[in-house]
Amino acid sequence: MKKLIVLSILGLGAVYGIGRFNLGEAGGMRFLTKMESLMSEGKGDEVCAMFHEDLKVEIADHSGQATKTINSGKDEFCELTKTTVAGMQLVPHSMNVEFTDVTAKNELTKPWTGDLSYSEHRTFNFAGTGISLQTVSEDQITLVQTFSGVKLLRIKSEIFAAETT
Repeated sequence: MKKLIVLSILGLGAVYGIGRFNLGEAGGMRFLTKMESLMSEGKGDEVCAMFHEDLKVEIADHSGQATKTINSGKDEFCELTKTTVAGMQLVPHSMNVEFTDVTAKNELTKPWTGDLSYSEHRTFNFAGTGISLQTVSEDQITLVQTFSGVKLLRIKSEIFAAETT
């Protein structure tokens, strides 16, 4: 009986420890950095593999003259991601992405999920043109730990054109 109790306690500790490590602020930043890296390398399929089957996407892009909205699931967002990644490979550019105001929330009753909110500051420079686009987005994501790794379960984002200085 003692062994069963000790194993149960160790198992719970492992579940909560892995959740905190992979789904807290540092784990969320590792996930986002990996996703950005794969996108910049043109690896759209690998990015799509980071999406959970039940992905919910809500994006409102106010950075252009008209607001563009995206409400989709995994299949639609994966196709959009692959198209965007492929298009970016055709345009000589450099991009800088900075995440600020990062906060993570883990519920005690759901150690396998983590909610992350942050501001994303993105600068996109077109090589040789002197043209630069800057956006700021306020994002909320939910990450979930699965047997195959951390997956993106939900993203809600509002994107705005940034003031140039």
